[in-house]
Amino acid sequence: LFDSLTIEFMLGNPAALRQNRRFIQRNLNRLFDINTLCDSDLADQEGYRYELHRARLITESIRHADFVLDIHSCSSDVGSFALPSSLDLSELLAEHLPVKYVVESLVHACLDGGTTLDAALWNDVPGVCVECGQHTHKDVGKCFVQILGYSIALVLSLFYCLLCM
Repeated sequence: LFDSLTIEFMLGNPAALRQNRRFIQRNLNRLFDINTLCDSDLADQEGYRYELHRARLITESIRHADFVLDIHSCSSDVGSFALPSSLDLSELLAEHLPVKYVVESLVHACLDGGTTLDAALWNDVPGVCVECGQHTHKDVGKCFVQILGYSIALVLSLFYCLLCM
């Protein structure tokens, strides 16, 4: 699977976080499609140049990744759930995460497309998107830490097993 292990953490939209908002001009989670990523003119016209820049940086990181874990909170009052990409390793990892639900075969059916997992799939990189619950819920931060911890432990376990082969 991999010869070495590097874990990279990226904050999707730091400017929005500083303003306590989900996004500034455009939902970053809908900018990861090839047409949008290549259209600087439209981004300039509609004022979402910053989010487009962030999407391009994240896409470049995904291109070099062995696995993508995209952790979010959401606006709906739902429990935690995982959306694995259609690659087998994605589904395997999602099944071992501490979430209430694993929703398979839905992530690439998004009408708008343009998610990080779409970008991962173009590059044949397995990935899972995890929604930790509603933005304002008191347990969102705890869920984030649990997901991150479990994910790192799973990847390190897999890496160790491969080294021992």
